[in-house]
Amino acid sequence: MKSGFLIKLIFALALIAVLAAMLFDLFLAENINSIEGDFEQIGFVRNKNNTGPIKRLYAYNVSDTLWENIEKHANLLPHTKYGTTEVYYFLDVGETTIQLNLNNSQESLLGKENCVAHALKNGMGELHFSKYPKAY
Repeated sequence: MKSGFLIKLIFALALIAVLAAMLFDLFLAENINSIEGDFEQIGFVRNKNNTGPIKRLYAYNVSDTLWENIEKHANLLPHTKYGTTEVYYFLDVGETTIQLNLNNSQESLLGKENCVAHALKNGMGELHFSKYPKAY
């Protein structure tokens, strides 16, 4: 009788420990809002194709060129398998919004002098990050 109670107690304590570890990890995990750099979204567009590859375009205003933080930010943005996520980072463009268009090439954004970084996450989730990108 005592061994059955002891087994249940050990099992309950192990379950509580696992749940506590999961909650601890959940609340302390790095997320897009915990990264330094004052990232402000100034543009976003996504295709409405829910049956094939999804393409997302983002534009963000940043207050500083902390490359490690910008790359972390790009990695944490939503991504769909076989789709692409493309992000443009601009240094202190103010309160303006940037019009993004899925049909046209975004070369004009890369040529802007305040475009400090460009990130492209391809269909397999690999991130290609470039500092001070130039138009193709």
